[in-house]
Amino acid sequence: MLAPAATPRAIVDKLSAEINRIARDKATADLLAAQGAVPRPGTSDEYAALVRLETQRWAEVIRKANVTMD
Repeated sequence: MLAPAATPRAIVDKLSAEINRIARDKATADLLAAQGAVPRPGTSDEYAALVRLETQRWAEVIRKANVTMD
């Protein structure tokens, strides 16, 4: 789940806590597993770091492949 960059930290923290609570629920985990997904609870800062890492990784793939938009 993503939120706008200017979202107040208190709201981000509340959303994060609820998302983590839901992700740790066995019924939710089972439902996600049936769809091939694995819940990965964590902090909003950990998720932000993952998004940065993935953005860098895929930007490099795109550059190396010389992908352009038409």
